Amino acid sequence: MEWTITIMNLNVPQQIDRKSLNQLSKEELVDIIIEQAIVIQQLQATIEELKQ
Repeated sequence: MEWTITIMNLNVPQQIDRKSLNQLSKEELVDIIIEQAIVIQQLQATIEELKQ
């Protein structure tokens, strides 16, 4: 299975695959997870706005 993650505001390539993720440090992976959580929250808020 291949994973593609789009990253914003981080010093990593725009799209990274599983092999690239395995080469990142724990700190870089945590940064990606936090950034993705923020994006998900923003998308959820936008979805709720559009439902109204």
